[in-house]
Amino acid sequence: MAAVIKTSGLAGLLTGAVALGVAELTAAVTGPRGAPVVAVGETAINLTPVPVKEFANAHFGTHDKAALVTGILVPLAAFADTVLTPPSS
Repeated sequence: MAAVIKTSGLAGLLTGAVALGVAELTAAVTGPRGAPVVAVGETAINLTPVPVKEFANAHFGTHDKAALVTGILVPLAAFADTVLTPPSS
């Protein structure tokens, strides 16, 4: 039973990775602003209050973009693992 759960979780992550890959390839054709991670990042930056932006810049420094991308991809992977995992029978 544990092997089935591990395999189905991997299937969810793989499905999410393929979907993100297809979206990134589409963005390569339509323009970089269409990339899902870039679009979510820009929206998050635009909707974040100035004090929070200043806090992030002060603590992450030049790595603020890497922290933002990590903050997008980790929840996305958790979502893919949870929602896209096929139900076990």
